[in-house]
Amino acid sequence: MHASRNKTWVLIALSLCVSWLASCSDEPVLAPNSATLSLVVNPSSIPADGQSTASVEAILQDSNGQAIQGVTVWFTTTLGTITEKADVEDGIARATLTAGHEEGTATIRAFSGSISDTIQVNIGFRNLSILLTANPPEIPADGVST
Repeated sequence: MHASRNKTWVLIALSLCVSWLASCSDEPVLAPNSATLSLVVNPSSIPADGQSTASVEAILQDSNGQAIQGVTVWFTTTLGTITEKADVEDGIARATLTAGHEEGTATIRAFSGSISDTIQVNIGFRNLSILLTANPPEIPADGVST
């Protein structure tokens, strides 16, 4: 009878351990310290209209330059809003920066474990240029020609 009771306790303990391990599966996986993380943003400037967006990609590679899979990357921004976190697929974690109504330079930070990178996006600044051409390119200074 003692052997049967011991087997029952062993099965209960094993069941609890399996349940505990299963509950840990929702924990995010972090990039290893030897990995690299590089940010790319497109476009690098968006209007401060409360709805324009920029795509942000965090590219993760291991120490051999191979794409890392299955880790989680967190994103923060100093202006606007950004996707809080994303899982890496094919070596890239993707997020979206959405402009607010405040103009300035947004500093975006992405991190996983101890690795991180930052990049900047202009929000609201319009880089305007004017190109002026004349046709014909020259006219005589005769007071008549136009």
